[in-house]
Amino acid sequence: MSIARAAGVVLASAALLSGCGSSSHPAPHYVRQVDAVVGGLDSVTNELYTPSDASSAASELVTVQAALRRAARGLAAITPPPAVRADHERLVQAVVALARGVTPLIAELKSGNIEGADAAFSLKAAGQARRAIRAIRAAGYEIEVPLLG
Repeated sequence: MSIARAAGVVLASAALLSGCGSSSHPAPHYVRQVDAVVGGLDSVTNELYTPSDASSAASELVTVQAALRRAARGLAAITPPPAVRADHERLVQAVVALARGVTPLIAELKSGNIEGADAAFSLKAAGQARRAIRAIRAAGYEIEVPLLG
């Protein structure tokens, strides 16, 4: 894995949930709550830089992981409408899994093993999040999560 790929993983992880928004119509209460939680990731994304080595990539990924954990806690604190309760829970679990999945990558990068980091990070949870987001949208709640759809 190259430094550029490691940097890409760092930036993609931070952007997974950033920029949540709604349509031009007034957002329902649930969408506004999700916006408030996910909007906190914008500042993390804006503060990141492209790391030049494994150590700085690990440091950036620690910041991303903390932001994902905060987002998961914030999403878990929301009481979703009954129509999307199960999908919202799947979204929360996917964000938790993303944060947890970053741990082995951080360890590989901290040890200087950029090649090993490639196999350590799985975006399976990103696919789970995408499916939950699509289901929430299908129920009429227009959340948008860049890179996840």
